[in-house]
Amino acid sequence: FMAEGYSFSLFGAGSHEGMDDSYERMGAFVTNNLPYTTMLTGLRQHGFGFVGAPMRTGIIAHCMPNKLFEYISQGVIPICWNADEAGEFVAERGIGIHIQGELKDLRRQLREGPKLRERLLKTNLQYSMEAQAGALETFYQNFV
Repeated sequence: FMAEGYSFSLFGAGSHEGMDDSYERMGAFVTNNLPYTTMLTGLRQHGFGFVGAPMRTGIIAHCMPNKLFEYISQGVIPICWNADEAGEFVAERGIGIHIQGELKDLRRQLREGPKLRERLLKTNLQYSMEAQAGALETFYQNFV
């Protein structure tokens, strides 16, 4: 993303201790570990949030990571790359971008940002834990 000229911020999910400063040297803004609610609030200033990896791996391609729903909850448009399950989820609902292939087509897709954000803000609460708790409890009861 940075090589393509995009600004990039990383919010720490753990201690910075023992990590090198590779991302900072490349120009990314990297935070130290933040309390969860502070991290969520910090996401709101961003228009887009990355879900995936720069290379294809089975675990990333087939998961629905927490960060996807954290972005959605804060009105941040998910950009999914090499994250097929998450990418299909946001593309089917019109609330994010599923990059298939190279990043070169991303700038064109970003032009849809205002429409995606409008749709995301109208529907994001239905993906919250509070909205899904009943279905989740029913699901867990099947295993008791």
